[in-house]
Amino acid sequence: LPSFIRLAVRRPYDFSVLYQALLQRECVKRDTSVTFGTYADVQPSVVEGVRLVHIDDLLPHEQVLSDRAGKLQEYVRDLPKKILPAILVDSQYQIVIDGHHRLELFRAAGMQIVPVISLNYDHEDILVNPPGIGPPGITKETVISRALKGNLLAPKSTQHVVRSRGGALLP
Repeated sequence: LPSFIRLAVRRPYDFSVLYQALLQRECVKRDTSVTFGTYADVQPSVVEGVRLVHIDDLLPHEQVLSDRAGKLQEYVRDLPKKILPAILVDSQYQIVIDGHHRLELFRAAGMQIVPVISLNYDHEDILVNPPGIGPPGITKETVISRALKGNLLAPKSTQHVVRSRGGALLP
């Protein structure tokens, strides 16, 4: 008879750690690989972690362009190995900072659990529409408020960048 082990978790983070461990174990058995993590030359306090979260817990702040979402689906379908960057989210509210079209792609594919990189959105090195990049007048507070209210901004109306330790602005 098969053996069953029931594991109970109390917090979503506990589940994501367990899920990552089980996924990595399964990939080892199948001789494939999966990685969780990111590297960028930014202050360590900017990135709070890499997690797997339920797709319904993520709050977009921008609308998506349907034609762009369709093109992304075609692009991914033609990839021999499916690798997409994680979605960047604010760690406090789970607001999508970058990856609205990827989120729609994951949703269309029926995914329930998606990879995210949680950011300390309050950090001074994360900027929205700095001078010369993106339309002026949109602040972090605007992004948070619009997402929480479900009053989404126009597609591609924000451009988030992070200041590297060397001072360069990275997309």
